[in-house]
Amino acid sequence: MSKAGRFYAELVFVFLAVLTLFLITVHQMSMDGILPGNDPAVHLGKAKTIIIDKGVNYSEIVWYPPLFHVFLAVLLLFVGTADVVVASLVLKFVVATINVLVLLSTYLLARRLLGRGVAVASAVFTILSVPLFEMICWGGYANFLGIAYIALIFYIMNTNYWPYVKALLLFL
Repeated sequence: MSKAGRFYAELVFVFLAVLTLFLITVHQMSMDGILPGNDPAVHLGKAKTIIIDKGVNYSEIVWYPPLFHVFLAVLLLFVGTADVVVASLVLKFVVATINVLVLLSTYLLARRLLGRGVAVASAVFTILSVPLFEMICWGGYANFLGIAYIALIFYIMNTNYWPYVKALLLFL
């Protein structure tokens, strides 16, 4: 197979893997009603508090770093409503996007360091990972975001960008 053929085959595989994981995550989070457990409601409550207070409230003990809640609050402001049904749909899409980031960062890192075959296997195993969905059900979104960023940082460190571009990407 030519280089262009391999590139397009890899692109189709990545697109299908991302779409599959996104749909599985949204379906998994939609099986138990509006929200899958108490933790998503807590996260939505914290995001709604950020919207109402127009900032992060540091007077209480924080369970998670506020980045996820701030990001969710900004998306809810962008959507224009903090209604429970719409907010839960936004939360499901954000969590599915975080899962896709975990998949993509795992794939890119494995491809860069170990080759295409290992990258494909790691992507498939990421899609089939049961602990991934168990962590979703107890609200470990901030942990997922950290896992995705750690793998993405390792990928950026192993690429051949100019030093200024690499520094900017690592800073972001």
